[in-house]
Amino acid sequence: MGKFAGTWQRTKVEGAEAFFKALNAPEDKLKRAAAAELTSVVKSDGKEIELTRTYTLAGESKSATTKVTVGAESEINGPLGGTHKVTVEADGDAVVCKTTDGAMSIRFEIVGEELVETFSAKGNTFKRWHKRA
Repeated sequence: MGKFAGTWQRTKVEGAEAFFKALNAPEDKLKRAAAAELTSVVKSDGKEIELTRTYTLAGESKSATTKVTVGAESEINGPLGGTHKVTVEADGDAVVCKTTDGAMSIRFEIVGEELVETFSAKGNTFKRWHKRA
């Protein structure tokens, strides 16, 4: 899990609009998130993973930190800011979080030199790519 460690900057997204509309996200929140710079800092020590996301827009920053343990149930901050109970499992070199109610899954993996996050819920998929900062 150590290959996720480091500082990452979002480079592109795919499927955000349909994904977040299916989750009834407020339009203004979607616009702010799309316009903001997103930096993610990942720390990993074996099965423990800590993820701090910082959104910066117009000189103001907002950060949230989530800690999970691979092989255990954990609580995460979801893409709309709510908290969700998830099971966290390794899938080869990827990490997969699935909400305990089965409503959403998130897959983290390194593809080439990029960190790719794939969120799936309500029949929609949202992907976010990051490069090392």
